[in-house]
Amino acid sequence: MANATPKQQEEMKQVLEQQAKHHELMKQAMEQAKASGKNFNPALAKQQIAKTQAGQPSFQSANTANTTLNYPNGDRYTGETANRKPHGKGIYTFQTGARYEGEFKDGTRNGRGTYTFVGGARYEGEFKDGKMHGKGIYNYSNGDVYNGEWSNGTKNGYGKLTFKDLVSGSEGYYEGEWLNDKKHGKGKDFAPHGVAHGDRLYEGEFKNDVRHGYGIFYMQTLGHRYEGQFEDGNYHGHGVFYEKNGDRYEGAHVKAHRKGRGTFHFANGARYEGEFDLSAMNGAGTIFFPNGDRFEGQFKKDEGRGTMHCKAGGTKTGEWKKGKFVG
Repeated sequence: MANATPKQQEEMKQVLEQQAKHHELMKQAMEQAKASGKNFNPALAKQQIAKTQAGQPSFQSANTANTTLNYPNGDRYTGETANRKPHGKGIYTFQTGARYEGEFKDGTRNGRGTYTFVGGARYEGEFKDGKMHGKGIYNYSNGDVYNGEWSNGTKNGYGKLTFKDLVSGSEGYYEGEWLNDKKHGKGKDFAPHGVAHGDRLYEGEFKNDVRHGYGIFYMQTLGHRYEGQFEDGNYHGHGVFYEKNGDRYEGAHVKAHRKGRGTFHFANGARYEGEFDLSAMNGAGTIFFPNGDRFEGQFKKDEGRGTMHCKAGGTKTGEWKKGKFVG
């Protein structure tokens, strides 16, 4: 090399660099084969190196299809890889028996895929950073199904959960807004054959998985309906309760009971205006009759003592008992 011209020296330098690069790529190919559990094929490796030197991706950055990775904890991955990590499409089988088939990015679940849980539940949809994120369908092992939006592994956004009543086998559902796996926001909740009310439907606002805010509650089997404010799942605040026989109450509620000031409209046209407690007439109040008469008095548990004022004139002192005036 002492008598070599500068041009010859430069050419020799390039040859040595290419040989060193070839040696490094062969070493990488051997490590890649070892990691995937395959036998090293020198001829195939040389072909891949030739492509690399022609400007195509190297072993480290290229996606490799049908690679198998066996992990120390017993997990197994088969599919596309990059930098010895799941990247692209593949199947990851956990030693517990769970299974994910779908898209990966840099070793984690990203994109669309299907995750089958050990107990038989299954999620099919979008993933981000290894968690359910975006739109997807979750089939629970008990037969319930959620179809909707997810964020960071929990139900978030808009979605519909359908379920079966354990007694009747009829289908119920909730459709609406969710926050961290709980009903939260506006939604519609239908439950068949409820113990207290039979079939029931609620349309309105939710907070932390219970009725909270304004809503309409239909007790379909009994024929009743409530429209008004809710708190922690109960009628609470101002609302109107319609009964199947035509009676109607409008006024204050506290923890599902009529309590405070309100008006009860009887189906026969009479009405009571006054105080309530534990859903009964309690306190000062007046009953107005369709013929113009009125009874004013003090009430306790729907019965009271007071004065009847007749439209034709005159008054009578007496009691209100079992829905009638006794004077």
